[in-house]
Amino acid sequence: MEHSRKPRIIIIEQPGLLRDGLQQLLDADDQFEPVDVFDSADHAINNVSERGVELAIITLTNDAGGIETIRQLRTAYPQLPLLALTFLRDYTVVDAALRSGADGYVLKDDPHDELRLAMRSLLDGRQYLSPGICRDIIRILMRSPMARTRAEDDSLSRREREVLQLVASGLRTREIADLLALSPKTIEKHRGSLMRKLGLRSAAAVTAYAIANGYCNP
Repeated sequence: MEHSRKPRIIIIEQPGLLRDGLQQLLDADDQFEPVDVFDSADHAINNVSERGVELAIITLTNDAGGIETIRQLRTAYPQLPLLALTFLRDYTVVDAALRSGADGYVLKDDPHDELRLAMRSLLDGRQYLSPGICRDIIRILMRSPMARTRAEDDSLSRREREVLQLVASGLRTREIADLLALSPKTIEKHRGSLMRKLGLRSAAAVTAYAIANGYCNP
């Protein structure tokens, strides 16, 4: 008998109603295969590789524990898609999560279809930001003249700005290379350089930075 080919998911959240509800939601969704729930990165890290986990959902609360969990998982598993799930709409929290390595950010009051779309996007190698978060970023941008001019003051080269905008638009390395008539290796070099200069650790962080600094529209 063949094993299921559904993507295997873990949840990292403290025990309680929210964790139980999320687990029940995924248990009822035939697109994914929940593997287990953990209350910390330490408990999860040793189980990711041996259980064949393909996506981790980390919940964020008002303390810094969730951000540190993202950072630890990103360090231990650089290629593992990480999805932050939270009720927090504060852009500083969004920024911290993405800079720590989250590939996506979804709000707990988003509909189930939004969560499913985010999970599928990450599993397909793309980043995902909740539309509500994108709207909040734009509101911050509209209120902050400094944010609008920051892009003109950073240390990026012209080519790095082009790559930044294309990464933020959702294009993959091969697609960007074809569009700019460059090799994928060159695109990876530019992307790595711009992420180091800006202190970003994921494509989702690149997208948030690009939106907040006027490189693209959400």
